[in-house]
Amino acid sequence: MTEVILARYRNSDYTVRCEINGSEKKYTWKGSNGKKIDKKKVPQEVVDWLNMNTVCFSKGKLVIEGKKEDVDKQKEEMTDPDLYDKNTHTREEIEKALTGHHKTLEKLLNDVTVDDEKRFVTDIAVELQDKLTGANQTRIAEWAGIEKEILFN
Repeated sequence: MTEVILARYRNSDYTVRCEINGSEKKYTWKGSNGKKIDKKKVPQEVVDWLNMNTVCFSKGKLVIEGKKEDVDKQKEEMTDPDLYDKNTHTREEIEKALTGHHKTLEKLLNDVTVDDEKRFVTDIAVELQDKLTGANQTRIAEWAGIEKEILFN
């Protein structure tokens, strides 16, 4: 039986209940805490069920981990792999975009389509506010729809 590693990058818990071969299985991932990410090995059947019955991949709620070719193979089965890519950023990717070149930040902000990912980005931005330029703080606040003074108090 093939197993796939699924990870939870965001900082809130996530639970799925899926029915495989007539029995219900429950899987729970703890939210990330700093650089600590909860990862679980699940049977391929669970990944297939999640692909067919949920939006957990296109909304970035769970992330497939492993070798690039294995992840790419899983993405081929998704209805919208582009949405998966736009809404599944690691903490490190977000930190790099927030503190790096403004064009990199703009691309990340323009790509995100899901409110949970938007909250994840803004939570990290607030944590890193001392490392952000004033211009980047303004960009993030406008993108999030929150006044800069409120977001970065």
